Amino acid sequence: MTLTYKKQGLLTAQRQVHVPWNGYAVAETVKMISEDPVSTTFSFDGNPATIKTHRSTMHTDSFGRRTTTVVFTGDNRAYLTDKDGNPGQILNTITTRATEYTAPDSMPAILPPNSAYTFCTELTVDGAQRVRFQKPVVMWVENFLGFPVGSAVPVGYYDRDRAVWVPSNNGKVVQLLDTNGDGIVDAIDATGSGEPTDLNHNGSVGDEAIGLDDPSKYASRATYWRVEVAHFSPWDCNWPFGPPPDATPPNPDGPPDTDSNPPDKDDTSKTCGIGSYAEDRSRAVHEDIPIPGTDMTLHYSSKRAKGYTYTFSVPASGAAVPLSLKNIHVRVEVAGRTFERVLPPLPYQKAEFSWDGLDVWGKRVIGSVNANIRIGFEYGAFYYGADTSANARAFARAGMEITNISSRQNLFSWIDTKMSISLPPAADVGWSHIAEGWTISMHHYLNPSNPTPLFRGDGSTNSNNIYTINTVAGDGSSGLGDLGDGGSALKAKLRAPMDIAVDAAGNLYILDAGHFVIRKVDTAGIITTVAGRPGELGYSGDGRPAVDALLHPGYGGLSVDASGNIYFSDYNNRRIRKVDSSGIITTVAGNGDRGYSGDGGPAVDATLGDVEDIALDIAGNLYIHDRENNCIRKVDAGGIITTVAGNGPAGEQWCDICPAVNTHIRESNNIAVDANGNLYIGNTSLNRIRKVDTAGMMTTVAGNGKEAAGISDGPALATPITPVTLAADPSGNLYFINNPTSTLHKVDTNGTLTKVAGNGTPGYSGDGGPAINAQLYHGSIAVNAQRDIYVVDPSYYNVVRKIALALSRTDAGGDIHFADDDGLVHLFSSAGSHKKSIDVNTGVILRGFGYNANNQLISVTDQFGRQTFINRDSNGTARSITSPEGITTNLSIDANGHLKNISYPAGETYRFDYSSAGLLTAKTEPNGNRFDHSFDSNGRLMVAGDEEGGSWRFNRTVDVNGDIISTVTTGEGNVTQYWDRIYATGAVDSSITNSSGAGTTYSRSSDGFTVNKSLSCGMNVSLRYDLDPRYGLKVVKEMTNSTPSSLRQSTIFNKTYTDTNTDGVIDRISETITQNNKTSTFEQDTLLAEKRTISPAGRVLTSFYNPANLLTTKLTIPGFHDTNLGYNREGRLTTLNRNTRTTTFDYNDKGFLGSITDPENKTISYIYDAIGRVIQVNRPDG
Repeated sequence: MTLTYKKQGLLTAQRQVHVPWNGYAVAETVKMISEDPVSTTFSFDGNPATIKTHRSTMHTDSFGRRTTTVVFTGDNRAYLTDKDGNPGQILNTITTRATEYTAPDSMPAILPPNSAYTFCTELTVDGAQRVRFQKPVVMWVENFLGFPVGSAVPVGYYDRDRAVWVPSNNGKVVQLLDTNGDGIVDAIDATGSGEPTDLNHNGSVGDEAIGLDDPSKYASRATYWRVEVAHFSPWDCNWPFGPPPDATPPNPDGPPDTDSNPPDKDDTSKTCGIGSYAEDRSRAVHEDIPIPGTDMTLHYSSKRAKGYTYTFSVPASGAAVPLSLKNIHVRVEVAGRTFERVLPPLPYQKAEFSWDGLDVWGKRVIGSVNANIRIGFEYGAFYYGADTSANARAFARAGMEITNISSRQNLFSWIDTKMSISLPPAADVGWSHIAEGWTISMHHYLNPSNPTPLFRGDGSTNSNNIYTINTVAGDGSSGLGDLGDGGSALKAKLRAPMDIAVDAAGNLYILDAGHFVIRKVDTAGIITTVAGRPGELGYSGDGRPAVDALLHPGYGGLSVDASGNIYFSDYNNRRIRKVDSSGIITTVAGNGDRGYSGDGGPAVDATLGDVEDIALDIAGNLYIHDRENNCIRKVDAGGIITTVAGNGPAGEQWCDICPAVNTHIRESNNIAVDANGNLYIGNTSLNRIRKVDTAGMMTTVAGNGKEAAGISDGPALATPITPVTLAADPSGNLYFINNPTSTLHKVDTNGTLTKVAGNGTPGYSGDGGPAINAQLYHGSIAVNAQRDIYVVDPSYYNVVRKIALALSRTDAGGDIHFADDDGLVHLFSSAGSHKKSIDVNTGVILRGFGYNANNQLISVTDQFGRQTFINRDSNGTARSITSPEGITTNLSIDANGHLKNISYPAGETYRFDYSSAGLLTAKTEPNGNRFDHSFDSNGRLMVAGDEEGGSWRFNRTVDVNGDIISTVTTGEGNVTQYWDRIYATGAVDSSITNSSGAGTTYSRSSDGFTVNKSLSCGMNVSLRYDLDPRYGLKVVKEMTNSTPSSLRQSTIFNKTYTDTNTDGVIDRISETITQNNKTSTFEQDTLLAEKRTISPAGRVLTSFYNPANLLTTKLTIPGFHDTNLGYNREGRLTTLNRNTRTTTFDYNDKGFLGSITDPENKTISYIYDAIGRVIQVNRPDG
């Protein structure tokens, strides 16, 4: 988006800010400036001899002295114009000013990446917003930086209406001449020869210097920048720049680290016996206190307290740094907040940060958030000579040769990485806490704007981090006739869909080349045609509605800009065309002829070859991959075309770390552009992905040059690849499909390659399952703002498929469904409130949650209608919890929101002490036992102790390799050590060594679907996971146990769902467990409300249940008497009958089991205290 800064009396500034989906962006501080007080009034009288010179205020700094001079002639004309440049009122008299932007932060907009801050001035006419001249006026600026005479001045202007920098004709560095020796300037040298230059070729050398006849201001032999401007706006003379010769990118000694997330979500390493329990690795404290009369607990987690902050340790430099390095910058951007450290230019530097979990507005962040970590090496930069090849406009283009002129701004070489942090909600956010850090164990929370992690009331989480694949467009057929417009995209016909794109709103666009149209699939899944006439090919329609135009697309090339304008390669017509957001089609590049010409001129006059892909950057520049001519061409905001990569049709030589225009890119397939303006090229013949940075330099970012028959996760530069399609996500991660494996891979911003989808065999299968197990075909790919990935099959199956995270979905009413791995589906409101927990197989509501008007939890209802009440005072503070049978647990919560006491009916009380930030520092049990906890400044447990002198010390360090070492030391000196290595791919290796030296090792694959454990007893356990075929839950597919003596047990799990009566509802669930080739079967029929268990020997146990509450009512085994079970309305077992034998169960008024009477009429009875603990048993024998 473009932010506009306005204030009366100050010049308007704009800043373009890229805001990621569900994320934050920080707009930089802008220094707004006032107009130059010096003005000049001039009237256009029609006389060319009338000359008026305006000279601005002089500015002086360490770089030199300069002014802006503008020369007007009486025979010119000035017009007011509209935003499209159309002339309006004639201005006979104007008052003009020239205001220099004297610092980078005062600029009207961020400069293009290739441009160094050099000089910019705002040319204005008082009282007018847009002014154009009949013929250009000349602007002069002292050559205060000393560029050589005769060299080009890169010139551009800023168009505020379009929020883009537009290249203009180059200016010249000139020397003022006095040819007759009268002391007055009368000519210029624009070549460096010392001789007068006739720039306009009119036979006279004097008119180039008019207006400079004041020798006190314009001295002979002085050098100036001479620029012609046709309108007034911010005019910029900015040269390209680059670093010193010894500059290198940052070389951190290891990856960033945070101790906020455990190495594996399945980590269950805990230290108990401290009155509570602690997570040994994350050093978080947990507490569970039973709620009498219920099966729930009150749970405390220090992770939910304000005092639990989030730390980042960022290595910033390695063993050596360049001599030219000025400073090292480390920046962490998280939740709209920016933290920065400036470190000295020395080896082995490291920056430490602490974040309190609050966003830029001071609100607690909930769910997963990305921390963007940037390491920057700061150098004093040097200007480069402007590129004037092919008479191109040099503004915003990469430079040619380095000069010895120091830039007015330093250059930063940045590397970026991201870390994902999972933050549970605190008491002051959407989750209805009982008190700070305290929740009810069965009451969960999900952030509706980021439904990735489920935060359970018992302190655990379930992360939605598994990619599944499904078809979203195309029925698999092709052909003409009814293409399915206006209906479901899944029922539509596609024919050779060659490329896809996604807009900011989530709409999908398909280049349906075989039907000669562009199709759109909206967010509701409805498909329509937005350009072209189905089945008709040709070239027509410019300036008219795109649906009436004729197209002839081919191999690919489709992109959508931030405004919703569609660009596509009209391949067989040798043109690039645009469908604007109002549906009108125009041509933006190519004249229809095959060839390679036009650089430096209007793109619509250029000839193109076979254009196989296009891409857009956030500045609106269009990149064209012309495979036939072995080049990438760029169409800038002014419509001018240039070559930015590739050495043309005859180019053979390739190079790395060299100007992109000097290397061949033959047999490249796709291109992509990231949010920073870097261009990426998938080079098939070189088996590499190459990057053209904003300085125009070509480097390799993935691939070692070898062809890939198969790809392993690891460093991208060391991996053989053969990329055939390419895309970039908003965070700068690259995605490509590899040939011949048809597997989809990701190269993250750290340079790590991981597989995302594809099993290595081309094809079409796997919908509804894990993306890594699916068959793909190597078609084009696109990534939306949510980082969902779309893949097209252009040849065989004619479909578009979507790869997205599983587990959660939103229904038509806005409620969010989250399939948990405990066999329940949790239903959340659009605000994130937990509404229900439902049995996945039957749909029976097992828990319902009630709220007051302030969205605070006030009741929990089970499947029998029994309610537990959370009683709150008029301020909403929870004061007690009452079980369905009336057992009341009193709560004492202080003014800080801290739960100080939990009291049971008999007066037994748990007492708690806290830090001011809500960290549980002490717990005293009803029997007087006291347990203390000490935390560090970031809220991590350091020491836990009991009243008998027992102690446990917790410690965590990170070694030079980035390995994490956690230890727990008891008071007796026994040490348990955890060693964790977390690879950039997401894979994990761990070991646990106890005080005796016995160890357990653990490894998990990067996709999380393979786990291996070697236990200290000598047993080895291997687990292979899959996804539940219906709900997408991660489930164990195969488990193998082996002993030191090589005994082996293999267990395979399979599950199927069937809709037997075709009513759209699953009614039969079958699960098999095969152990060493012996299979047990478990079946559930929801129509008959029965379950069957079949042993490997064929024995069958059938159980019948009440479909309303899932209670088992009868058990049958062939050859045995049936067992019948009866219940009361509260769901408690009251009778158990087998043939003539009956056992009965009675309950007291609090719902506790009062007595059991067996078939011989013998009774055993129980007496309880006030909270349900047995204090007396009465047996039949007395």
